[in-house]
Amino acid sequence: MEGPSESPIIFETPPDPVSHFVDSVNKLLDHVLEELSDADMVGITIHNEVNQNDKPIGFSFRRKDQLSSDVIWSVLHKVTQSNSRLNASAH
Repeated sequence: MEGPSESPIIFETPPDPVSHFVDSVNKLLDHVLEELSDADMVGITIHNEVNQNDKPIGFSFRRKDQLSSDVIWSVLHKVTQSNSRLNASAH
């Protein structure tokens, strides 16, 4: 008599971090902005809840149809590069 057959465990290859970020931001934007028309103006501010001394990151007002993960990625990239330069010069 044979025991119950077990399904093989399949491991998915995780997406690279940038693709995961872009996909997550696009899903978040779709959810948050779903009730707005493409011509509505949207501005976003991101702040660090853990360290209130960090400056917030602001995304200037733009039409909903002009806001994308590429825009957010570009701003975050500029902020991280700026912070790297500030941290390097402070040591």
